[in-house]
Amino acid sequence: MGLTTYLHGTETLKENVPSRLSNEASIGYYASAIIGSVVALPDYLGMGDSPGLHPYIHSETEASASLEMLRATREFCENHAIYLNDDLFIFVYSQRGHATLALQKLIEEENIEEFIITASIPMAGPYDVSGVQTDLLTNGENYPAPYYLPYLILSY
Repeated sequence: MGLTTYLHGTETLKENVPSRLSNEASIGYYASAIIGSVVALPDYLGMGDSPGLHPYIHSETEASASLEMLRATREFCENHAIYLNDDLFIFVYSQRGHATLALQKLIEEENIEEFIITASIPMAGPYDVSGVQTDLLTNGENYPAPYYLPYLILSY
């Protein structure tokens, strides 16, 4: 059985995360049932039980929280006689795309002996915030989601 991680999207409420069995947790249930994989659903720093503010689209903390969840999931499986093969799948959308690339980079650069990524699917992430966000805020049109910019500024 492979190991899959699903990284949650942009969330401003500390309690609306997988560890609290939010709607995002249901994606893990479905993914596990459909693809027959153990699914790890990490919270990011500052979410769930973690103190402080969530550092929104902060690569280092997204990656470290995700890597630690993969390690904890693997250890749980070892302790409960759940066989995992070497497959690691990472799939996501939105902020998760940013987090996926951060996790992929961390694994490839510093943890290649520990995890080998079988497939990484980072869809629609905020990859060019300074370019795209600036264009959206200065083009004179109404911006439909104005909380992203203050969320980013306040989180840093």
